[in-house]
Amino acid sequence: MIDFALFCFILLLNTLLFNTTAVIARPLHHLQRRGVAPLLYYREYTDFQISDGFGGNALEEAKSIIEEPFRDVPLVHVHYSAYERLSSMWEAVEYASILSYPNAVKMAERMDDDALVDALHVGETKNDVLMRLAQVQIMRIKIAKDGNQGRDTEESEDILSELEDKLMAAAEDDRRNRGRVSHRVELAYPL
Repeated sequence: MIDFALFCFILLLNTLLFNTTAVIARPLHHLQRRGVAPLLYYREYTDFQISDGFGGNALEEAKSIIEEPFRDVPLVHVHYSAYERLSSMWEAVEYASILSYPNAVKMAERMDDDALVDALHVGETKNDVLMRLAQVQIMRIKIAKDGNQGRDTEESEDILSELEDKLMAAAEDDRRNRGRVSHRVELAYPL
């Protein structure tokens, strides 16, 4: 009797271990197959920020990071782990927008470094484009998945429209900065 109970326990334990391993291992393999694996290589904000360089091309830079990994993937098939990674990236960019850039600008103003203040403002604008595009992509994925499951997407589509308008406004602000030096903030925000 005890041997049978032990056998059942071991069988259950093995089943749980192997199934858990399969579930844990699947997202990476699944993402690589679907072409969105580049999102996995970003470990913190500094790995994907776009605020170095010059203003004027933030939308193109942001698209290469946020949209390009999903180019050949129907959004309805985007794995949840990719959606979560994209959401974490958006949180990091938002954190930079809300806290890091304003603090860096204040410090540069205290140092009377007008060139740095200007470059930080250009970088902040580029960061805003990245943040807005991440929001748009997250909402596109949500709409695709909700629509596939038969849920009403009207409210989400209205939100998407508003987000796209804000993205276009931010991109236009960045275009006005064409050729101006842009500076990033140092931010260790792990994903």
